[in-house]
Amino acid sequence: MLDGAGRVVDKHELMNVLGAVRGYAEMLREDLGSRYPDIEAGLVSLLASVGEAQGEDAAAPTEHRIVDSDPGFILAVDDRQGKP
Repeated sequence: MLDGAGRVVDKHELMNVLGAVRGYAEMLREDLGSRYPDIEAGLVSLLASVGEAQGEDAAAPTEHRIVDSDPGFILAVDDRQGKP
């Protein structure tokens, strides 16, 4: 997704990867809560970096959300032909 000089070659694919990283980091942060402060700090830093790369405010998220619902399903669709 980056060339030899670190320039973005395929921004669409890069944003997809960053979105996935962000989603998993947010889920992990919700699951762990504040039981593991070192991991919590690393995830906050990671989420701030991903947000900055996606053009968002660099401020790290600080809120903890509690989900009180049954687990759901995620449908992932790749709409780009020809890419493995």
